Amino acid sequence: MITKSSVFQISAVQAVQNIQALNEQGPRLRAVLSSTLVSMESARRADLEGKIPVLIKDNIDTIYGCTAGSLALGQVPVHGVAPLITRLEERGFFVVGKSNLSEWANFRSTQSSSGWSSWGGQTKNPYQLDRSPSGSSSGSGVAVASGMVEAAVGTETDGSIISPAAHAGIVGIKPTLGYISRTGVIPIAGSQDTPGPMARTVEKAAALLDAMGGYDPDDGATEPWIKQKPESPLSRINQKDLRGQRLGYFDLADQVSTEVKEVFAHALDRMRDLGAELINLADRVKAISLEKISDFEFTILLCEFKDDLARYFARRRPDSPIRNLEDLKVFNQANAPSVMPFFRQELVEKALATGGRKDPLYLGAKEGVQKLLVQEGLMPLFDENKIDGLVMPSNGPAWVRDWINGDRYTGGSSSYAAVSGWPSITFGIGHTRGLPLGMSVVGRPWSEATLIGIAQAVHSHFDPFCPPQFLPTFTL
Repeated sequence: MITKSSVFQISAVQAVQNIQALNEQGPRLRAVLSSTLVSMESARRADLEGKIPVLIKDNIDTIYGCTAGSLALGQVPVHGVAPLITRLEERGFFVVGKSNLSEWANFRSTQSSSGWSSWGGQTKNPYQLDRSPSGSSSGSGVAVASGMVEAAVGTETDGSIISPAAHAGIVGIKPTLGYISRTGVIPIAGSQDTPGPMARTVEKAAALLDAMGGYDPDDGATEPWIKQKPESPLSRINQKDLRGQRLGYFDLADQVSTEVKEVFAHALDRMRDLGAELINLADRVKAISLEKISDFEFTILLCEFKDDLARYFARRRPDSPIRNLEDLKVFNQANAPSVMPFFRQELVEKALATGGRKDPLYLGAKEGVQKLLVQEGLMPLFDENKIDGLVMPSNGPAWVRDWINGDRYTGGSSSYAAVSGWPSITFGIGHTRGLPLGMSVVGRPWSEATLIGIAQAVHSHFDPFCPPQFLPTFTL
């Protein structure tokens, strides 16, 4: 069992106090669903038992229910807790509450505002309160960055751990597909969905990942655990340098600003000082047709969302008034003033128009992704260059929140790992205009320990985390 003395310091009582002071009071970050916060009495009992407080994104089944941020599920009980929650509790973690998220994990509208949900309201960026926290694991990232807790669980389909973690200046790990059970997690798409840890330090993220990973007979994607027996995430948390490691890099070219590229270049210099051999693979990475891959991905997400969500509802509560995507669409229409005050449900409607996993376009999209991204893209990139990881900026600076036009992304690199199912890690490397910037490292499947070692080596010498000051807006 992990002990607080070795990795974690914030007690459950302190976590409750921190959340009360920052969530609905003070800067009113709205990162935690207040209705799920445990009582002080429960927190005291947890502390007496030496348990570690952790927040859980509210698209994962717990005793507090699970809403995906939607009013549609507020009164629908869950069948039972997700296996990953049971694993966490068996390993000494204590669920102190549920974190807010972009409603339906940001898969409802093309004009959504990250961090907003009809159930939890708008999560705020703790660095500059009028800017986006990114998403969809917005509450988890903000809660950790602001010091409410030291660790939280997020989920990712494409960018939903990496992006909010990077915008919060913390560590986020998007593990190999199947590393962590998805049973009891509200899905978007089974071919990409995965839970993952978000934490203040590499060591804390590794500890949380170690507690969550494992085989689940109800989730076929976890079957490789039986043969792979991956290296423990905790095995390399004492790594101090990068000698003997060969890494490719790509600065995202025209996707990010000059300031972002300068911060990234400075971080690369640090990695060279630590002994890493760095190879510029910009031309090779740009040759991977991400635009075409994104088209395939969108088809896959729409088709799988339709079928996978219905399957989840059948397990959760077959007699619920919300049984499939059509029921959700009808609920949203009937409750539009509360559920859709800022943006609609275009993605729900597009998903309903597909044939699900039987759609003729679906199989072609799946084959296209495997061919372009994995077989002709990442695999030869890693094999021919003999690299341990691919390094890229995680994000541009957070954009000003906009409930009329929706999110205005400023660059990111999550799709390479997300669509392929490969693992990635993000950690802070600096700031621009007071907003955090992160670096991502993508690795081969089941290489989480390697990625953790790389991140830990950099952070053991260079940790640029600055606690947020909850500024109302940007000022010179």
